[in-house]
Amino acid sequence: MFEVRSTSEDPSGTLVVEVGLCASDETRAVWDHEFDLIIRVELGTTLKTTLKTTNKGATPFSITTGLHTYFTISEIESISVTGLDGASYIDKVDSMSEKQQSGSITFTEEVDRIYNSDAACEIHDEGLNRIITIAKSGSQSTVVWNPWIDKSAGMTDLGNEDYHKFVCVETTNCGNDIVQIDAGETAEVYTDISCRPLLA
Repeated sequence: MFEVRSTSEDPSGTLVVEVGLCASDETRAVWDHEFDLIIRVELGTTLKTTLKTTNKGATPFSITTGLHTYFTISEIESISVTGLDGASYIDKVDSMSEKQQSGSITFTEEVDRIYNSDAACEIHDEGLNRIITIAKSGSQSTVVWNPWIDKSAGMTDLGNEDYHKFVCVETTNCGNDIVQIDAGETAEVYTDISCRPLLA
């Protein structure tokens, strides 16, 4: 179980919380490795999240990670995601086929993609008059997801119409972006989420 390891407020008023999880009999039963996991969240003028994974064992192990973000939006068909033009991606809706992005991402059907990219992304939302920027480091992949109509209907934690009002643009290590951590080493993935008006 995760435990709170520290809480603080820096001189600028940024709130900082760290929670951690280390190897235990419970974790070894499903994943037999020695590790220490720390999630650091900094809430100030932007939202910064850092995930640190340390290999406490004697042999290397490999991990995938995801900083899952569900962004509230005005309407899924009215937004676009930029920053991934030209990036290759795995289309999970289309039998894991490999494709290349052309232009911005728009939504007229279910989208479930793993982009091979370390670039920052932006969500442009005219309805809420804002641009959300998702900058990152330690990540060579980005997941973009919206379940659309049929998948939403089959999910117990979503209402049938909820897909209209959110989009996921996630900083990840997944797909071809698998991270190996040697004994005693630490891997870190980081995202910084900020927001500004679309029209000044």
